[in-house]
Amino acid sequence: MDSSSLARLDQVSRHPLIAKGVRSIRIVLDFYAAELGEGFYGLFPYFQQKMWRVVREWRSLEDEQDTERNETARSAAIARIGNLFASWYKFAMQVPDSYLDDQDRADIQLLRRAQDLYCQAYLEQQQMRFSGDFSRAVAKAIARMPVARSLVFTDHDKFVERRSASLTEDTESPGLLIANIIRPMTWCDADIYRISSEPVEQLTQIPLVLHRAGVVLENINYQVAPCGGCARLVVHGEDHTHLKAAMQGLKSFTFWPYAVRYSFLADDDYELRQLMEFVSTCTDTDSIQDISVNMAFLWPRLEMARLSAGSLLLTREWPRLRRIRFRGTLRFSELRKFYAWSRGQVEVFLDHVRLISGSWADVLDIMRENTRAGTRWSGISSARGAEYDNMSYQQRLIGSFNVPYFDSICICNTYIRGLQPFNPFRYIGEVDNGSSDTDSE
Repeated sequence: MDSSSLARLDQVSRHPLIAKGVRSIRIVLDFYAAELGEGFYGLFPYFQQKMWRVVREWRSLEDEQDTERNETARSAAIARIGNLFASWYKFAMQVPDSYLDDQDRADIQLLRRAQDLYCQAYLEQQQMRFSGDFSRAVAKAIARMPVARSLVFTDHDKFVERRSASLTEDTESPGLLIANIIRPMTWCDADIYRISSEPVEQLTQIPLVLHRAGVVLENINYQVAPCGGCARLVVHGEDHTHLKAAMQGLKSFTFWPYAVRYSFLADDDYELRQLMEFVSTCTDTDSIQDISVNMAFLWPRLEMARLSAGSLLLTREWPRLRRIRFRGTLRFSELRKFYAWSRGQVEVFLDHVRLISGSWADVLDIMRENTRAGTRWSGISSARGAEYDNMSYQQRLIGSFNVPYFDSICICNTYIRGLQPFNPFRYIGEVDNGSSDTDSE
């Protein structure tokens, strides 16, 4: 969220050829945190923790194929970072200037410069956020691109992340080292460090401004979710009405935060209700054809979840819906009601679902009954709960119940797709017992 990124978007939107071919806009909502921009003692401890994480990753990547040159460069970078931390510690402990060497003084000056630049970037970001300049600039640019009708909200720039390995060179240059220190924060990092100033309002404000500009969105993909509570996603009054209107042309809706939540929520019931309110508002349209929703991020450990998120499947009927991918907690009764109104017209994939009532055997049966022959999409992956929790390690291997990818073929999915006649959750115990008897003879 800075003026340079907006300038690049504006330039692309005005290009006579490129603008006509842009179909999707990726909006990176990494941010400068208030907690780090308000004093010299805020930014560097955060950078210190982040750098040690990078160092640990480096060490985990080391293998026999690592060249001596890479190993030497990494060692030098780690030593440089360690010296920087030592200079910071001396400053924080108010070590007298007479005890500082030239390198310490240079490092402290570098850190002061980094803090000043971070504060400037933070103030620019806040002005754009709360004046509405950021969302208006994005909307104007998208409106100039005739086929750009898809939005992806994320919190990290994958092109910047690819440079993480180049930190070995960055440590040799003060300018590049400063750039690394003041890099904006991802929402995942915000959760780790208990920071809740991420720009959540942009997730609803940008679609609202686009709607007012006459842009009809067809696809929207939320890859982020607020760490400080899902109530911040919910809009009220006229904004709620306009957000529903902004989504009326939607064909595909994805809410799939990729960040791992580290913090526990005080009231998961309230959080779930707020999140479902947001998702149901966005999907309250007859035009929707494809829905992917991940509710599992609410719980750091899915097995501790006690509430079902499956009622989201029942918020309304979607006459044009063709596919739904769901991750979270589910009751069998909710899935049965969903199939009752969809009448087998919707392909369903249950990805990392924890069943909190009913049985997986019944889930597979009803999915098979409602899956069209020849489909390669409907199925399950990484089942949890119900009888799965009582299966032995050998039984899980036979059934391939933990195949991680939604398009993978395992014995459960061959049954659901009509490729073999046996429900593995009903027969896996007999198969396993039979194998054991044979081995004992």
